[in-house]
Amino acid sequence: MDILTTTGSIIALTTGLTEVFKRALKLSKGVVPLIAVVLGIFLTLLLSPAELSYAETILLGIATGLSSIGLFSGTKNVLGK
Repeated sequence: MDILTTTGSIIALTTGLTEVFKRALKLSKGVVPLIAVVLGIFLTLLLSPAELSYAETILLGIATGLSSIGLFSGTKNVLGK
């Protein structure tokens, strides 16, 4: 898979897993973004292509975590929930 497909998959996984953690552990809203970024970094380290350096992988993980938060927030705002 190319980097864009992998990153999109990681964002979707991060969004879903963050929601699972939030509901299972009854986390407060202030902790959820931190969990999303940590999950984004972990999943990116696990699933990213080998041609990326360690620093690039960490930055991509942070970006996927933050994108996951934005995806969830944006969807929630559009649906009006």
